[in-house]
Amino acid sequence: MTKSLTFVALFLIGSAPLNYAAETAKEVIAATWGKVDFQLAFNQRSAERQIGPSNSPNKTGARSIAKAALFSAVIPGAGQIYNGSILKSIFFIAVEAGALTGHFINQNRGHELEDVFEAFADQHWSEQQYWRSLAIDAGMDPDNLDLDALRAYEREQFSHFLPQQKNQTYYENIGKYDQFNGGWDDSISKMARQRDSENRRQYTLKRKDANDHFKRATNFAAAALLNHVFSAFDAGWSAKRHNQKILRADIEMQGRLYGAEMIPTLVLGLSW
Repeated sequence: MTKSLTFVALFLIGSAPLNYAAETAKEVIAATWGKVDFQLAFNQRSAERQIGPSNSPNKTGARSIAKAALFSAVIPGAGQIYNGSILKSIFFIAVEAGALTGHFINQNRGHELEDVFEAFADQHWSEQQYWRSLAIDAGMDPDNLDLDALRAYEREQFSHFLPQQKNQTYYENIGKYDQFNGGWDDSISKMARQRDSENRRQYTLKRKDANDHFKRATNFAAAALLNHVFSAFDAGWSAKRHNQKILRADIEMQGRLYGAEMIPTLVLGLSW
């Protein structure tokens, strides 16, 4: 919140030049308040003049809130550097580096383990054996497979089906659901709806390990995104706080009616 305070001083015409009055006020305020940014406006109809530093960010020390937030939104820590907060910038940069490193390490490891469990499934699970177990379950001839009839039976009896291509659903289903038990090479019963394969158990553990790494990679990516958001918010907030601490003084000459006379007055306004 910006606060302001206004002083009014009276000067007889010709008794105190405006520049002298402004410089005197500047010295008094500086001695009391410290560094002050001045803007002198001599408002007599359309005439205006300024003395002292201009109100540009480079000269007054004011910072752009939008720039600070945008810098950190793109590169966490950049807005903190713009604000002169080196320690904060190091913190946000370190968080970003750690989050991205964690993401890529876990993502790559997940893909490696994905190749491992898919190779394991290709070695130990057979589509032919699965259809034979399903034929037995349906009361069909397991030695004379009718795939169209078996696929229809599969969809009628079970909530999941075997995709015709080895995609993500294919590798998920064969280890997750009991109907695919008969396709594993060490299944004792060679029947669907059972859970008697050690290879299937090992497979589900391998697949879980890969998925855990993918989940961690996603969490690290989310942490990186939040780091952008928090860094941008902090940079914008810090720039705003900095600007609120800057003390400004506005001096302008105004004509005020005292009694029957129009007296020139010097109006001094402070804002911080």
